[in-house]
Amino acid sequence: MPLAFTYDFQTLAALVLGQNTEEVARLLKLVSDNQAASPENGGFQFICEIAAEIRSVKKLSEMGGIVATPDTSSGSGHPVVLKTQSLVDKYPLSYMELREQVLLQRPGTKPAKVDQIVRDYRVKEDTRFAAPNFRTKAHRIAYEKSKTLPKNVPIIYNADAVRFIVGRLEHPEDPCMELEALTSNV
Repeated sequence: MPLAFTYDFQTLAALVLGQNTEEVARLLKLVSDNQAASPENGGFQFICEIAAEIRSVKKLSEMGGIVATPDTSSGSGHPVVLKTQSLVDKYPLSYMELREQVLLQRPGTKPAKVDQIVRDYRVKEDTRFAAPNFRTKAHRIAYEKSKTLPKNVPIIYNADAVRFIVGRLEHPEDPCMELEALTSNV
């Protein structure tokens, strides 16, 4: 049966899908529910074909760093498997590694300039670039209640943070630079 849906795609790059796992899971769940509810001979404005690989949940769970659970609340009767990605897989860089990668791409840059960009553009607080790596669930809950991040909680970063900082170093006054930095390859 053909699959059809409408979605406001900003980009469909494979790298971006990994950063938007919640949205991709929601999209796939909606597609599955809508496909089950649509008439078999209905017309579609947008038709695509999705290739699926079937694996058991047990095998997915055994893979390192992947937690998979079936979502039986789906109205279609076909469970959707949701996979969550480890925080350190989404944000693999420590601050020192972030700074090293920026300095590799922009030799001669002073570390203080990198620090200034991180501070001025609040890179630490932007989930597109960074996330706090709480040591315990209690620390995370305390942060969610108080909205104050303790000083001993490390912040971890992704490759988008590197691109953003390098872009700001190359074009400090360009307001369009952020989009360019996020869409270019490292």
